[in-house]
Amino acid sequence: MTTAELASYATAKGYDVLTGIGQKEGFWVNATAPVTLSILSGPGFSLTAKNLVTGWNLVATADDLGPAAFSTNVGNITTLWAWDNVNSAWYFYSPSLATNNTLASYIQSKSYKDFGTLKLGNGLGFWVNFAPTPFVPVNTYVTVDVLSFPRSCVGMSSKTCRHQ
Repeated sequence: MTTAELASYATAKGYDVLTGIGQKEGFWVNATAPVTLSILSGPGFSLTAKNLVTGWNLVATADDLGPAAFSTNVGNITTLWAWDNVNSAWYFYSPSLATNNTLASYIQSKSYKDFGTLKLGNGLGFWVNFAPTPFVPVNTYVTVDVLSFPRSCVGMSSKTCRHQ
C-alpha cells in the first residue's frame, strides 16, 4: 500500500495512521502474507498498574514474567490474553480461575492455550483486562479530649458552647 492508499483506507475505516509506538504499548500487525519486520528496540519498561486504564489494554513489558507473577505484581487483573499466530489460537490466563483451580478445565473447554512457560516479556504484545480497586473514602473522626472540654459544654456543639 502506498502512503496515500494507507491514509485513504484508514480515513474510510475511521482510523488514524500509526505514527509511532511508545513504551509499554503492544501492537498487532495484520498481514495477508508472510512479512519480515525490523526489530524495534529501546530501553526496557516495567509495566505497573499505574500504566493501565480500566478495561482492555494492549500492552508490552520488558519483565520476563509468567502471567501469574505478572498478575500478582500488577494486581486487579481480570484476564490476560496473547495471540498465537502460528496456531491461530488465544493464550489465556485468569487469576480468579487459577485461584479456584478451574483454569485448566476452562482453557480446555474453550480450546484456548495455556501460557505454560510462555513469558510476557520483550517481543510479546498482550491484552490485559484491568479492574482497578475502586477508591473507598475512609471516614475521618476527630478525637476530643473530654478532660479539657468544659463540662458545661458537654452535649453542645462548639458553636453553642460559650464557656469562658
